[in-house]
Amino acid sequence: MPGQYINQIFSKPIMTILRCAWSVLYLWIMMHGASIMIVINERWEEGLIWNKRLPDELIYWDELANVSGAEMLTWAMIVSVLVSIYVSSQPVGGVRVRNEKRLEKIVLCTPYVFAFLVRWLFTTFVTVSQLMGQPRDASWNRFAQFTFALLFKILIMANMSSVCLRAYVKLFGLEVERNIVRISNLNFGDRLSQIFLN
Repeated sequence: MPGQYINQIFSKPIMTILRCAWSVLYLWIMMHGASIMIVINERWEEGLIWNKRLPDELIYWDELANVSGAEMLTWAMIVSVLVSIYVSSQPVGGVRVRNEKRLEKIVLCTPYVFAFLVRWLFTTFVTVSQLMGQPRDASWNRFAQFTFALLFKILIMANMSSVCLRAYVKLFGLEVERNIVRISNLNFGDRLSQIFLN
């Protein structure tokens, strides 16, 4: 017979810290995934009399890596997302509080979502315009790489859209539970795993 699980004193704080770390990593990966685009790099072999053009090279380029201060701004937006989720999902004590609108406090997520959308739209536009500008005699390998890049961008947007909808539905459900005085015993880490990991 397996040993019975004993709830240790530090298990909830450790799990909350781990879930925060996974959520931060997820948000960071999604922001960088939105800012990745394909850039065509022309290559030339320099000769004695003339230069010979080599086949072009496709490079996956991260827009955020070349902008100074962009990484710090990204981390600040990620912290604001976590703070807004914490504030809007914070449990109210056993007393019913009337007219307390916590769902509007999710507005701190707006800078992250706006930056994500702007970066995704810009890099997708650049990728599509480069794909449309390819000559007709370009190799199928190049078209396949552009197609894979576009599929990657579509998957990033679908994933972020589902997370945003799930977060809103979970927080809206939490607001409804508060209005009917149903107190949940889930902590902040449990809320994060409901939003990001399910």
